[in-house]
Amino acid sequence: IVQLLRRVHEIVRVPMLYVSHELEEILQLTDHLLVLHRGRVISHDAYHVLRHDPRALEVLHDRGLTNVISARIARHDAEGGLTHLTIGSGEDDSLDVAAPYRPEFAVGHTVRIGIRPADISLSLRRLEGVSIRNQMPSRIARLTQHAGRTLIELDGGESMIAEVSPQTVQELGLEQGELVWRLVKSNAVRYLS
Repeated sequence: IVQLLRRVHEIVRVPMLYVSHELEEILQLTDHLLVLHRGRVISHDAYHVLRHDPRALEVLHDRGLTNVISARIARHDAEGGLTHLTIGSGEDDSLDVAAPYRPEFAVGHTVRIGIRPADISLSLRRLEGVSIRNQMPSRIARLTQHAGRTLIELDGGESMIAEVSPQTVQELGLEQGELVWRLVKSNAVRYLS
């Protein structure tokens, strides 16, 4: 029904109020959230702001913190079992992302994909001889501590957050502004539409 509601909103262009416990579901419709906990408003803002708000993050993390991204089908590789997507807004900041093979989507078609922050690993350099297909250069925009984990906002192509341990931050010496590689297995990319 989420696909239908998104279509209705695109056509009718009237304000909608959608209530759900599933964050990924909500993010398919909007990126502006009002976060309630035990009947009280915790916070409200754009998702990219709320995912760094400690009060909202407590609720959002338990509801399936995720990166929801718009992507364009670039090409299909039947032999390799992959569909290649383009994310990002332009020539300079667009990225190629390998995802599970979905030939039913036409080349040029726009889809929404989801990548969980816990499914994103970080490296200080591009890796060779590894099965991870998606290695994307990124700059650390922000680090947020939460419940024994660190959320790292990554810019480059499309803003995403990765979730790592504080030990990882310390061992890799991760800091705001640093260039890193975000690593995402192709099977960790989920199609939402």
